[in-house]
Amino acid sequence: MKAGQYDPKNPELPLDNCDIYGSAEAGAAFHNMLSLGASKPWPDALQAFNGERVMTGKAIAEYFEPLRVWLEAENIKNNVHIGWTASDSKCTKSMDISNQSQLYHNYLTECVSY
Repeated sequence: MKAGQYDPKNPELPLDNCDIYGSAEAGAAFHNMLSLGASKPWPDALQAFNGERVMTGKAIAEYFEPLRVWLEAENIKNNVHIGWTASDSKCTKSMDISNQSQLYHNYLTECVSY
């Protein structure tokens, strides 16, 4: 938002096209955040940067939304199955547990074939 290239209410300015390179406003925001160093808790630094004190995955989900929409359409178009088939098998490959503790051995006994 600081670079003026992203507006969540404007489809002409999507997040995935935002470029902060050369933006004085974005540079100042980074400077303000990073200049706090270890003198303040990270939520204070985050708030100095974007006005929010809580970190979420919302921005990354929004950034990749065009890819998600495209992949979903491609999967439908090409009749691609999404997911996997459930299995009763808990594990599918053997492993050597001879040097492990008895507790670990007992845990693995249920799912490892010897």
